[in-house]
Amino acid sequence: MRSILVVASKMDPVGISASKILVEKYGLEKRLDDRYTGMVAGIDLELWLIDVDSIYADMVEAEAHDLIIFISRHEARIPRPMLLVHPTGNLSDEALFGGKPRCLSIAAAEAMASVLRMLKYEASRRGLNYIVSYEATHHGPTVNKPILFVEVGSTIREWSDRAALEVVVEAVVSATRSESRSEAAIGVGGSHYNSNFTSLCLSRRYVFGHMIPGHVAWAIDREMFSKCIDMTLEDVRYAIFDWDNIRSSDRSRIIGYARDAGLEIVKV
Repeated sequence: MRSILVVASKMDPVGISASKILVEKYGLEKRLDDRYTGMVAGIDLELWLIDVDSIYADMVEAEAHDLIIFISRHEARIPRPMLLVHPTGNLSDEALFGGKPRCLSIAAAEAMASVLRMLKYEASRRGLNYIVSYEATHHGPTVNKPILFVEVGSTIREWSDRAALEVVVEAVVSATRSESRSEAAIGVGGSHYNSNFTSLCLSRRYVFGHMIPGHVAWAIDREMFSKCIDMTLEDVRYAIFDWDNIRSSDRSRIIGYARDAGLEIVKV
């Protein structure tokens, strides 16, 4: 039987509030001081409230679960109402926000696609004026586990929006129904919030694992590109390039890596 671990930080207003909704709506039972368990859609689901900020939760590597989902707040330089999903990892030598340099967690492409689609569906159904998007691969923790972050941004107004928090809970639960049977894509280029990759997923054409934004493409060598393939739960078949939003020199180099890896190159 598959098992999913949902993690929320006690330091995070979104994590705390969404966890309460998850416990109440799906009848999770308290097992230990900071752990709750239950069956959701035939899946063993456990909720863990942790004492550190989620980006520093390296201890989840010791957990015996098939998928780990973090519920978190999102902050941005230009605050906007946002509902987001992304894999974790540091694509360059910097590790300013948790994790280790040039290290990735396992991207769960099908689960992220399920979450993204449910965020979009529920936000539309409820009439919420939120941007729904993939984020590029970034921040910690970086552990050898399938991990994804689901986030609400970008200010206290959105972090305390009950409707947005309920959307996140439904999106998390949707991951219990996902199966790793799709062929995945690596995304290359574009901005941190990639509307092209988001649209391709919402239209059910592709599911994305790791996504390399254009401003970090300079850091991607052959080894790092191979890590993006290897650290994806699903088989990676496609390298999808946001063509006009990456330097031509970076694009040409990474296309070479993709061809050598036998990936089908798609231009968007």
